Amino acid sequence: SYPKLMASIVNAIHAVNGETPAELSPRKADAKAKSPFSTLLSRDKLMQLLTLLLQHNVLHFMNIFTEKLHTGDVDSGSSIIPMVFTSILSLINAHPWSLFGATHQIVRTCFTCMHPSNPTMRKRYLHIGMSIICEMGQKLPFIDMNANSMVICIPSSPVERNASRYIHVFNAKNGDLVHELQFESRQHLTPLAVKVSPDSDLLACFSVEDGCVRIWSIKQSWTSTFRLSPKANLPVKCIECDLKGAKLETPAAGAKPLSHLQGYQLKWVSDKELHLQRDNCTIERIQHL
Repeated sequence: SYPKLMASIVNAIHAVNGETPAELSPRKADAKAKSPFSTLLSRDKLMQLLTLLLQHNVLHFMNIFTEKLHTGDVDSGSSIIPMVFTSILSLINAHPWSLFGATHQIVRTCFTCMHPSNPTMRKRYLHIGMSIICEMGQKLPFIDMNANSMVICIPSSPVERNASRYIHVFNAKNGDLVHELQFESRQHLTPLAVKVSPDSDLLACFSVEDGCVRIWSIKQSWTSTFRLSPKANLPVKCIECDLKGAKLETPAAGAKPLSHLQGYQLKWVSDKELHLQRDNCTIERIQHL
């Protein structure tokens, strides 16, 4: 099964890096006589297996990995953490959309490793954790990190196919949930583009099922001295777009998975004007916000 395969790879990585007690290690007593080159080859092969395992079912992998972090099975000194993070970076650069549906779990895992409550882990993984979040924000349109306000916006974990129930707004400095923006009527939608305005006052989201752009005012959620509860309902403005045939189409036979979902992005032209684009061509202009 998948969990057993993952556990085997994790144990093998710990064994190769000398992190497994001798009595539990699959290596023989004289294995330490192996050359550093042989150990390096073993690590390289295990890294390839880890990346393939991630790519095959990244959501399942991240759920198991996050659970191991919380239970203490994987701690700050474990060599599996940098290998997992390196594999994620490889996937972001080579196959970014293979992470679709699991980006929320990846961000939460990064925050777990960067949280101020664990200074040792934070010191080790702050740089690579932020690198993962920034790279995803650059490669995937449904994640946005605003450098001015230091907020990260991302759809919550899918609850029905690829559809989510909320847009989560995090504080990038400590990983705290600042706001949980709920779709009206408790709908489950698939956000394909999320973008914070240049002045950090507004958050826009394009959902594919209804072809609508939703806009929330998030200024008070992160600038107020008296902060609202993350679950406080903020008013949302829903704008139906005239996509003129550019709406979600059924993927063609033989097409790459998720290819029909790609290409949408939101671009703020100014603090009061927003463009919805598909393959870098503007298909809707929203003004006077």
